[in-house]
Amino acid sequence: MKLLHTKINLEYWLWALVWFTLPISIRLNSIAIALVAVAVLVNFFKKPFVISKDYLIPFFFALLFFLIQLIGVRGSMSSLTTWKEVEQLLPLIIFPVLFMTSRTNNDEFSQASLKALVSAIIICGIIMIGESALVFFKTQDVSVFTYHQLCEPFSSGAIFFSFFIVISLLRMDIIIDSFTTSFQKYAIVIFLLLLLFLLASKMILLPGLFLLAIKYRRNLFTFLPKNKLVVPILFILFLLLLVPVLQRFKDILNPRIDIVMNDKFNYDSPLNGLNLRIIQARFGIEILNDNEAWLFGVGIDKAQELLNDKYVNYGLHTGYNDDFDKGYLDYNFHNQYIETAVRSGLLGLFSLLAMVFLLIIIIIKRQTFVLGWELILLLLFFITESVLERQIGIVYFCLIYSSYFPLKND
Repeated sequence: MKLLHTKINLEYWLWALVWFTLPISIRLNSIAIALVAVAVLVNFFKKPFVISKDYLIPFFFALLFFLIQLIGVRGSMSSLTTWKEVEQLLPLIIFPVLFMTSRTNNDEFSQASLKALVSAIIICGIIMIGESALVFFKTQDVSVFTYHQLCEPFSSGAIFFSFFIVISLLRMDIIIDSFTTSFQKYAIVIFLLLLLFLLASKMILLPGLFLLAIKYRRNLFTFLPKNKLVVPILFILFLLLLVPVLQRFKDILNPRIDIVMNDKFNYDSPLNGLNLRIIQARFGIEILNDNEAWLFGVGIDKAQELLNDKYVNYGLHTGYNDDFDKGYLDYNFHNQYIETAVRSGLLGLFSLLAMVFLLIIIIIKRQTFVLGWELILLLLFFITESVLERQIGIVYFCLIYSSYFPLKND
């Protein structure tokens, strides 16, 4: 698979590198971002151009969201924790500036970005399955092929890997013609689906498969191989993949919602991914009420500390007396909307929603390479994860948000 069909400059390769390193390594991704910044700014100062007024509105909302996050920490900027939180937010400023000053065009950027992301996922998938196979031969434990055990060689985690796989599949029609043979097309799609099922992320798998089925409903049967033996083989493989998936979905069959309003919990309380998230949302609302912080929030430096206090006060498992098991301590809210509201209040939440609203508008106007399906999945992802509290999440969000900029500064 060729990265691009046309001659490209250094900026394209570096933007592709940012996407390529995103699921692989945070450190490598930071280096790639720094290289892009150097290349873009050097080119801009060598040959400056007038930046369009169309950029001002999206840049304003990104800047507003960034500044609102800082309101609650005016008196504690000397804290190392605070500076780490501020550093985490820098992509909100960096990426809009880089896109405003970059000489790229939308079509080439889209192709380079998607192919780089798909290539990274394929390479990571091969490494993950290979390492899991080595562990399996030693332990005979089939669970090493699923969820976090599978993606242990990388720091992204099963949920983010699953998210990127679905994003790649949602955009697969854009690059499918780049593959030279039908075998390559089938192999790539089947391999990505295999990884998606093995990762078995409940929060991504179900909505992801639903969105994929809707988008490709007209192409599903035409894509199937004409060889009659291939279809039953794929069906049997699908049934086998259901085994680890069903194991991961047991808690949905017995979600124990009845305990979410308990006054006290025990170390062995029957918590699962669903009722824990509801409890964390409850804690978020209580924190805002207790601190009368609905407008500005409690601050990016205090949110996790106050949530940890809730875990302790309500008796949730906080680990044993060692440095390795902290229980639920330092677990974030697992909901970006709640996380933003607690950290920066309704002002911060409204500014985040304003950025999302801008994305919706430009998707409708078709001014971006981001698909509507992708944004729907991201908004659903926001419900189950604090996406922007990890570098991989905020970099991805800023990349697609900054794609508002037309990228036609040739």
